[in-house]
Amino acid sequence: MNKKTTLATLIAVLIALTQLIHPSAANPAAVLGISPTVIDTRNLKPIGSTFSINITVDDVEKLWGIQFMVKYNTTILSAIDYAFLDRWGFANATRLPSLINETAGFVALARAAFLGDNFGLTTTSPVAVARIDFTVDANGTSPLDLELKDEDLDFFGALTNIKAAPFQNILLSDGQFSNTQLLGVHDVAVTNLSISATEASPGDIINIQAVIVNKGDFNETLDVRCDFNDTNLIETKRNIVLNKGTNQTVNFAWNTANIQYGKYVIAVRAVLSDSAPGDNMQTAAITLKSAIGSGGLPTIYLYVGVAIVVVIIVAIVIYALLRRRGK
Repeated sequence: MNKKTTLATLIAVLIALTQLIHPSAANPAAVLGISPTVIDTRNLKPIGSTFSINITVDDVEKLWGIQFMVKYNTTILSAIDYAFLDRWGFANATRLPSLINETAGFVALARAAFLGDNFGLTTTSPVAVARIDFTVDANGTSPLDLELKDEDLDFFGALTNIKAAPFQNILLSDGQFSNTQLLGVHDVAVTNLSISATEASPGDIINIQAVIVNKGDFNETLDVRCDFNDTNLIETKRNIVLNKGTNQTVNFAWNTANIQYGKYVIAVRAVLSDSAPGDNMQTAAITLKSAIGSGGLPTIYLYVGVAIVVVIIVAIVIYALLRRRGK
């Protein structure tokens, strides 16, 4: 190995070590959040009932450790259980001391997948990694506040990846519980979905209509997506302004040219993170068939069949004429 090759190799090794020690400043802030953020503002839970929250992470790369606390009002709520969810090995990862402290009103959880375990969660959208269960003890309002460290339970910071420990920037998204008052909520719904036909032929234009209703307490600006079979986009209506208490009709047109014969599910979705996501989508079914009917044979087969029949008839006529002349 000559001197130039040796020098280049040393420089490459130094650069690699630098990247391991100093993560890129361009990495986005990791997000630790509670979902849903607002509990029971529309469906008030009575004393003695239970509910759960998920702890989510977002914008992380090769995450191998997590530590956090959720604080709550012990006069309103009691934490009764917790679990790590199997998203990337957390459920089976190395367990660190975790506890529920009903006196101080917090749940402290920690889990890590050390070298040798399966580790490394990378995501750019919220992923639930843990669940906490509560019982309602009284009527009232309780915060569900996230904190990153506790002096007695500080193992490696709040979120840890293989490049740095801990992440340089962490954003927190807290939650809140109430069973006595109506807090401000974000809540939209897709209603009255209709399509121009439930059976059609490839090449037909299918008109799709839905009504988007703002049932929440805030004016909203949102996108409405129309697709078929979940992943195939038809069109997205962007930046629809919908004031609270109002609704708006949206229309889409699906050109089915180059779509194969078969059954499809059309969906219209309101793209908004709100307190009641169950009504953010409606679906309708449609079947694409050939012009022949329920057999679903391509139209070209009809043309070929007709042509064969015509040829046979012409052949019979010519044969009959030839026989007559022969007599």
